Amino acid sequence: MLSQLPDREYQRPVDVSKAFGEVARSYLQNASYPARRGDLAASAREQGADQVVLDAIVIIPDEQYEDADAVIVQIIDVG
Repeated sequence: MLSQLPDREYQRPVDVSKAFGEVARSYLQNASYPARRGDLAASAREQGADQVVLDAIVIIPDEQYEDADAVIVQIIDVG
C-alpha cells in the first residue's frame, strides 16, 4: 500500500491516511452515486483497485454514500 502513496514527506500519521484517501478516491470517483458499500467495492474492483483499497472499502459502515468525498471521510475515520 505504501508504494502507491504519492512520493512526498509525511509529518503525521493522519497525513498518510489522507494520502491513502487520495489513492482510494481514484477508484471511487466513477462509481454511480448514491451507492452502498457493496456497490462501491464492486465498482472499485472493476476499475482495478488492489486488495488494500478494497479492504478499506469493505470495513466502512454499510450505508448510502452520496459521493466519493463521503466515502473518503469514512475510510480515513475507520482507518
